[in-house]
Amino acid sequence: MKLGRLIAALVLLAPIPFLGAADSAAAAQVHTVAIEGYLRVYASSGLFGGGHIRVENFSESIRVTHARPTESISEEACAGDEARGELRVTFDLRGEEVVTVVRLRLYEGANCFSGDRDAEDYRFLRIDESESRQVHAYANSDDEFGSHDAVSANFTVSQNTGPPPEPSHVVASRLSAGRVEITWVDEARLETGYEIRFNSIGGAIKRLPPNTTSYAFSIPGPTGPKQCIQVRAVGVQGPSEWTPVGPFVECG
Repeated sequence: MKLGRLIAALVLLAPIPFLGAADSAAAAQVHTVAIEGYLRVYASSGLFGGGHIRVENFSESIRVTHARPTESISEEACAGDEARGELRVTFDLRGEEVVTVVRLRLYEGANCFSGDRDAEDYRFLRIDESESRQVHAYANSDDEFGSHDAVSANFTVSQNTGPPPEPSHVVASRLSAGRVEITWVDEARLETGYEIRFNSIGGAIKRLPPNTTSYAFSIPGPTGPKQCIQVRAVGVQGPSEWTPVGPFVECG
């Protein structure tokens, strides 16, 4: 190893104090809600048994933010050209929780376009970050003699599961001739820590505690070479992507 690289590596490995206290965690800016499952409609054939079944699978990813906190999805399926099931799920971001309202309706008539609503089911649940919930909704109609049409929905709703979101607005600033500060916006809420990768000296990594939003380090010499960095969040299900994406984009 060249002498310059050895000195730089030793500086990074040595304990370096923070410049001031770490900022408190910022609320996640984007909340990703995943929903996956199926809608099942059953149309009875009457007293003689049998019937028609239609199943529609669905899988969607919804993004809600504090600027646009409400989104919804709709699914439909019709069986036997007479029983139609309609599922509507609304996601409403309140704080860091996603309030989820499920509305399941059964329509019966002469065709699949009938607006004659015979039964419905409502569900209400709150989903926090890194949480996943299973939903079972069911509605049936026994108004007609010998008819047992029904609709059911079974699906999973989860919010921000998987690795935490990557930090944003990563900036490396030269504070003085021999000192550089890195700052970023903490977009995660349940991260276990942060990692900084120093790409100018072979990708050395510095690990930091959760909720950290800045880090300062010394560089050797009166002016010191530029140091290019990347930052990522680390969670129980793995790390986020590095920010910025390019290893030599942000240098200080």
